[in-house]
Amino acid sequence: MREIVEEIADASSPHYEEAISYLKDLSSMEKDVCLRAFNNALNIGVSTFPYGDRLAEEIIYNNILNKVKIMTTLMPITAYAGIAGRDLVIGISPYSLYESAVKSMSEYTGTREIDETQLTTFYRAILKHELLHIMLKHLLRSPGRGDLELANMAMDALINNMISEFKALKVSLVTPEDIIQGKVGEGESFIIASRYALQNNFTWEQYYDYLAKMIKDKKPKLSFGGTQEEMANGLAPSSGDAQEGSGGMSGTQRDYNTQGDINPQPATELPDDIVNQICDIFKEVQERTRGLDRFRNLENLAVDHNKKPHRSWRQVLRKIFNGNSIIEKHYSMKRVDKRTDLPPGKKYTYRGGLIYVFVDTSGSINDKEIQDFASELYAITKKYKYRYRVFNFSVGVTNEVDLRQLRQGTYKVVERGGTSLLEALRAVLKDNKVPDMFIIFTDLYDDVPDPNEFHNRDVIYALTSNFNNGTIQYVTKYKYRYFCLGDQ
Repeated sequence: MREIVEEIADASSPHYEEAISYLKDLSSMEKDVCLRAFNNALNIGVSTFPYGDRLAEEIIYNNILNKVKIMTTLMPITAYAGIAGRDLVIGISPYSLYESAVKSMSEYTGTREIDETQLTTFYRAILKHELLHIMLKHLLRSPGRGDLELANMAMDALINNMISEFKALKVSLVTPEDIIQGKVGEGESFIIASRYALQNNFTWEQYYDYLAKMIKDKKPKLSFGGTQEEMANGLAPSSGDAQEGSGGMSGTQRDYNTQGDINPQPATELPDDIVNQICDIFKEVQERTRGLDRFRNLENLAVDHNKKPHRSWRQVLRKIFNGNSIIEKHYSMKRVDKRTDLPPGKKYTYRGGLIYVFVDTSGSINDKEIQDFASELYAITKKYKYRYRVFNFSVGVTNEVDLRQLRQGTYKVVERGGTSLLEALRAVLKDNKVPDMFIIFTDLYDDVPDPNEFHNRDVIYALTSNFNNGTIQYVTKYKYRYFCLGDQ
């Protein structure tokens, strides 16, 4: 039996006990019901369930569930789907969800009592909801629709109409239109698409655009100020008064139960294996659900991965660093939330290795491109916690760069000349340790060293806009990654 334990938040945080104090109000009997119901829900697709779909439709959920890492938390959240390192994860708080179920259902039943079957149904609905986010590529950001909270709302509403368990549950429901018009309850409602949206067979993009126009016309004060994942890690308060923000949705009070359960990332900035994994899941779901009525609108609700925009060289560089960084959790006491006076909780940070950057300062290199590259390099290496050294080279090493120049944006080339990366490379490695990665900024009017000269480490070529096309074949031959600063 799967236990309900803390696998997400930092239990050593001084405010952790306060955050989970709601558990004191749960009896041992209630906790036992939660444990049994949660484990029942994890068996989606194993056997038929009275309030579920046909087994042929349930099996697909079970198959995708086996590809996802389930993580439990005691923090007062509902659930979320996300990416942690190289894993697709669903974070879920069964005890907190029990409280949510009781509050939502007591409006109809007039009692706090909820039996195991009802709670199993509730947990199944939540798990299916998060699995559908993963199945429909909702973890990838859609280009052109930048309001992530509004996108989350449109997606949540439409996919909930696919979940049969909601029809069996006596819970309060709310539409996105209700929320925009200020008709919201205490945040324990489930969101569903309006009759108008269903009659018009809206895709999630069409629903987003329709809702965006409503927001623009009505200028409502919508609420929410953090994702469920951030709240699970203590990075955002889990309850409180709504606040007016800088347009759109802001604050801390949820407008509906699963609000903020995804935080889509640009595909251009994610490692290729993660993007491929998400896309492969969608393709598998497409094939397995062909002809099943429950999934007939699958493509209308999926993020169109093929619409991704042209990637700038900055995006490519960020993606390379993201893919090579080691993610670790870190608890910080540096900043305190101004509203709650609480410190942040455990969060994902990055820890990279050592990088040597070689900057071609031969006479054919453009000063502005060097400055642009240097400034971007500093910002990214700082974010991903890489240690780095920068060397200018023309014919051999001319000098090592003072890193303050990168930090202050005052990087300047003093000496100019011809080009010989190989001489510079050998000179540096003669007296220094071999780094984890090499980055070469050059116009390629020089020979390209083979992998042995780089000690078979990762090599990235940053090419100027006027790079030598005649030499690029050697970069590809040695399977070095590269990008061009001309790709804006």
